[in-house]
Amino acid sequence: MRKKLTDLEALIMGIVWEADGPVTVRYVYENIQSKRKLAYTTVMTVMGRLVDKQVLDRDKSGRAYLYAPLVTKSAMLGTSLKSLADQYFGGAVPSLVSHLLEHDVNDAQLAEIEKEIKKLRKSK
Repeated sequence: MRKKLTDLEALIMGIVWEADGPVTVRYVYENIQSKRKLAYTTVMTVMGRLVDKQVLDRDKSGRAYLYAPLVTKSAMLGTSLKSLADQYFGGAVPSLVSHLLEHDVNDAQLAEIEKEIKKLRKSK
């Protein structure tokens, strides 16, 4: 999967992923207003694009469409990070991680990262 999301698409997908089941455009519209003021039609258009990108599934339910994610948040995050590594670091994931660690990471966060690395090593 090599689908990139725009900032607005990512914001909408965040709402969809946090929902407990399929959502309507109205649901996303109402939940996005506290983060960004958008027209209902804008939300509807962007959700249509996410269907075209095969990130969302759309199913007719009565008079409204229900939207459900076709891609997990974890899978999309992995794709986005791989794309970032490819674009800025020649595909070198260690360089990406090193760059992230050089900026505003405190000791507590480093300790947490070290725990995650140990967990990953044990699971492989």
